[in-house]
Amino acid sequence: MSSKEKIKQLAKKKFIYFLSKGDEAIKEALKFAKSKGKDTLVLADQGGWMSYKKFGKRLGFSMIEMETDFGVVELDLLGFALSQNKNTVLLLNSFAGYHAEQPVDDIIALCKKYNCLFINDASGTIGTDLCRGDIIVASLGEWKAIDLGEGGVLALNEEIKLEEAKLDEEKLLEKLNNLPKRFKFLFDRCEKIKQDLNGFDILHKDSRNIVVIVRFRNEDEKNKILKYCEENKLENTLCPREIRVKANAVSIEVKRLSELL
Repeated sequence: MSSKEKIKQLAKKKFIYFLSKGDEAIKEALKFAKSKGKDTLVLADQGGWMSYKKFGKRLGFSMIEMETDFGVVELDLLGFALSQNKNTVLLLNSFAGYHAEQPVDDIIALCKKYNCLFINDASGTIGTDLCRGDIIVASLGEWKAIDLGEGGVLALNEEIKLEEAKLDEEKLLEKLNNLPKRFKFLFDRCEKIKQDLNGFDILHKDSRNIVVIVRFRNEDEKNKILKYCEENKLENTLCPREIRVKANAVSIEVKRLSELL
């Protein structure tokens, strides 16, 4: 089975296009939405990716930024936004900030109700049950679910004209076949971290995740979390960061770990 056939199965789409990077897939997905008459782009206020707004502005979309529960969609707010605006396209990371699952079933239902095109950024969820939507985009870069180190994927049910990138087929197939093992490793490691830090304020701690985000109230709590990361060789970044959460927190970047070590 070729890598494209494998991705067709994972994304449940008829047509798969390889691009040079994930940003190109996002741009092409938004261009496709524009060609279908969509003129309003709905985004989460955090937990997405920086190029969502950039390409939205460049392509001339009106933009609505929804308040969320640290990146996770509030369904009443989404329903309101979609009911007030015709010709909408919703672009979401289905793993909000890589730390929380989006309610994909409910999102799809609302999008169908209001004729909204749903672009799912599945960079962290391709290969899981969260990888669903009208259009699937995914980065194959470093630290993503399929960590090929380069390239992006655009998956949809309509054929389009697109100049594709050439990716390493053998290496990509190897990464695709390893996906179940990689997810198990990342989910298990996140669970262990959440158990170890149980006394702290862990955001969406009951969700599956490939990044663990821990809020802190003061410097002492922050330093304790950072010390845990140092002792366990866990890379981390400090929030507020729009691509993670807009709160004082440590984002433990579990997705940067390799299950092959």
